Amino acid sequence: KQTTRIQSQYPMVRLGEVCALVRGVTYSKRDEVSKGGRQVLRANNIAKDTSSLDLLEIKRVSESVQFSEEKKLQANDIFICMASGSKEHIGKVAFVSSDTEYYFGGFMGAVRVKPNQIEPAYLFQQLRHNLSINFCANKSLAPTSTTLTPRYFIVLKSPCRRWRCNRKLSPRLKTTNAY
Repeated sequence: KQTTRIQSQYPMVRLGEVCALVRGVTYSKRDEVSKGGRQVLRANNIAKDTSSLDLLEIKRVSESVQFSEEKKLQANDIFICMASGSKEHIGKVAFVSSDTEYYFGGFMGAVRVKPNQIEPAYLFQQLRHNLSINFCANKSLAPTSTTLTPRYFIVLKSPCRRWRCNRKLSPRLKTTNAY
């Protein structure tokens, strides 16, 4: 078993202690429409090299399909690829700085920080730089090489500068790779 050690002066916390993971919407191919409808983002909507949203190719799903408002990308969400046919996409993230009208697909997720736990932009930077590395290195917690399960995600650890300290750092981070 190979693991990657993250060096930090801050305590390591399990992600499940400081955030929640919301899985995306599901729909059938029959529900897709070419115009109008609800806009759904997928793995190809995260640019891996910049960790930013790429809105060139968006799926549209009929308005008749009911989606929970919880499945829309919201301000301070960290949009994450949870499953893909390619392990290179697993764990790629984009920071969402404002509320959107975009839903996220079933192989995707939104990391939502619990109030007053950790600054979302700080956690985004931690995930951006460390999640893919740790996922690929530690196969024992992940059932397959192409799925980052919620159960696996919540036990991952990240350095945690508590919320009050992070507020000084966040203005600089929020301008980087944010939608």
